[in-house]
Parts: sequence; structure tokens; C-alpha cells
Amino acid sequence: MSVNFSNNSSRNEHIDIIKGMLVIIMVMFHCSSMTRGTFKDLYTVKILLKFIHSAFLIITGFLCGYYYLPKIQNPSTGVRKRLLVRSGKIFLILICSNLVLYGTGFIYNVNRLFVSVTSKTDFFNNIILTLRGDLAAFEILYYITIFLIIISLLIDRISMLVIIFCIATAAVLGRYGDMIAFWGFGMVGYLTGVLYNAGMLTKTFRWIWRQRYLFPSILCFYLIFKLRFYYMIAAPGLVNFAVILLETLFWFISFLVISDLLKGTKVNKWILLFGRYTLLAYLVQMLIVRIGYLIISRWVSDFQYYVINLIVSTVVLYVIVFAVDQIRKKSVHINNFYRTVFQ
Repeated sequence: MSVNFSNNSSRNEHIDIIKGMLVIIMVMFHCSSMTRGTFKDLYTVKILLKFIHSAFLIITGFLCGYYYLPKIQNPSTGVRKRLLVRSGKIFLILICSNLVLYGTGFIYNVNRLFVSVTSKTDFFNNIILTLRGDLAAFEILYYITIFLIIISLLIDRISMLVIIFCIATAAVLGRYGDMIAFWGFGMVGYLTGVLYNAGMLTKTFRWIWRQRYLFPSILCFYLIFKLRFYYMIAAPGLVNFAVILLETLFWFISFLVISDLLKGTKVNKWILLFGRYTLLAYLVQMLIVRIGYLIISRWVSDFQYYVINLIVSTVVLYVIVFAVDQIRKKSVHINNFYRTVFQ
């Protein structure tokens, strides 16, 4: 196995592996965050996995730079329209999902939302500039929507210097709002895709791949360091931005190494399936984990709860995604519906 991103219409296995592993990491993250302080020891898991949200923006940006940008020259591809339509679908999914959660009272309470947006300033700070996770679920979809809208307008109209300026500005000003920081992470991914297409990262990627088996160990040592000195690097700003990028690189390479070691196994097929259904899996896992928390946490302690909910949620998520995949293959109507909503 070697890292080689082919810029064509077929799915790229390496990207699917990374996205599939991110889905599993998201389940791990939500199994701890869903407790909302009930099991305080699980806060450690949240610290270790906080890179997850920025990772999705980096992947989104990379796909825009390496896949969509080369197609912009062909008017028949309608790249700008595709990106805008995609952003619109994601935003509608975000709104509809949260309306369901608020309407059922399953996770959120509408009274708390109203208290948090009593003024225009509160609305801007708690919804627009930073969509607070305690006020809305699937908040990363909001930042992806904003990124796709902006990049659809700028995709072939910004120079390398402007891209670098955007990244640097976001790194410095990201402390003032998550939307700014996540825009920066998306632009890092976009820049990586652009440079890869230009052949400027080929040697770097090959060198990294030759050293790939070192990265899981490096990641483990880094996570130990992160736990010990977390509050020194956690403050939003340039240092934190750089650290998250480096950490994300460690995770991505480690994902590919794990998949390489698991090649040909059923587990690797699970990962690839999650990678092909990332958005659906992201939405479904939130509900599964929440239900698991409400049931399992009544009977067992924090660590036992975490392990059991993680295993059960991952297996149930796979069953659901696998079922959707099989139904799509057998029903043209279901397949068309899925493509209309999620693609």
C-alpha cells in the first residue's frame, strides 16, 4: 500500500479510510461528551480527541483543493453550483436534525436556547461566530457549510499568497470565534490539495509513508504530553492552531497505518464503509450514543459505561450503515433518495 491520491471520479480509498476512522473517533468522542459531566473522568477522552472537528474541515478543504479545483476549468462540471448545492443540503440537514432534537426534547431544551440568544450580540456570539455545542447538535456541519459557500466563490480566484494569508489570519484571530478557526483549518486542507495537484508534496508524502510505522508511536507520546501540558497549549491562538495541525497529521498517518495492517480483514471493510457514508454515520451515531448513555449509565460505572457504549454504538452504527448500503443496491428509488439528500 502506498499513498497515492488519484484525481478522478472514482472514490479514493485513502480518503475513505481517514473519514471512516474519523467516524469511529467521533463515536469515541461522543461516548464521553454525551455524559455532560456525569462521569468526570471521561473528560480526559474529550481532551485527547478534540482534534476531531478540525479534522473534518481539513478533509473538506483538501477535497475542494485536490478534487474540485481541477474540474473548475470545465464548465460542464458545474463545480460552483455543486459546492453551493452541497452546502445547502448540509445546512438543511443541520437545521432539520436540530428541530427534531428540540421538538422531541431528546437532547436539547428550547428554553435554554432562548436564554442564550436574548440579544443580537448573544445571537452573533453564540450562534453565528461560534455555534455552541450545548445549543445545537452536529455543529461541525455549520462550519462546513460556511466553508463550502465561501470556497465555491473563491475556488479559482485566490492566489497562493492569499491562501496563506487566510490561514495565518485565522490562526491568530481564531480565538475570537470557532468559525474563524475552522475556516483556517479548511484552508489548510485546501492548500494541501492544491500543492498536491501541483506535484509539490509528492516527495514529502513518500518520505512520510516510508516512516509511517513511527507515527503511531509518535502519536502515543504526543497524547501523553498533551495530557500533562494540555492547559499550556489549549488556549486558542497561533500555537494551538499549529499544534492541532500537527496532531491531525499524526492521526491521519496512524489511520492509514492501522488500515494497512488490517488490510483484507472485516474490520478494514467496516472502516471503508463508514468512510463511504460519513455524513449519514455522523448523524446516526449521535442518536445511538445518546440512547446508549441513557440506558447503560444507569447500571454501570464510568469506565464500564464508556467501553460498553463504545462497543455497542459502533456495532449498531455499522449494522445501520451496512443495511442502508444493501438497500441502496437493491432499490433504485432508495438509492436516488439517498443521493438527493446526502450527495
